Amino acid sequence: MAAATVSLDVPVPADRVWQLMGGFDSLHRPGPFPVAGYRSTLTVREAPGGHGTRVEWSGTFIPVEVTDQEAVGLFHGIYADGLAALSRPPGTPHRARRGRR
Repeated sequence: MAAATVSLDVPVPADRVWQLMGGFDSLHRPGPFPVAGYRSTLTVREAPGGHGTRVEWSGTFIPVEVTDQEAVGLFHGIYADGLAALSRPPGTPHRARRGRR
């Protein structure tokens, strides 16, 4: 089993984050993934220090016909791109923290 996790702190309240996402099913999902047993979790909670919201997108999966590293890299990219859409206005950099479990 492999796993990927990406976190992002955004300067808005949690309820606004959920509005921006439009619900978990509205997030972009490209075509078929080279994995089985995929399970994904989206967590939205107050950021440390009470300033804004921390959003974490994580998933576990079993790579199929690709290496663990390739599958983890794929999901890191998908998660980072998806969370970047929640960040500040266009042109303002965001701080994504990428970590593997």
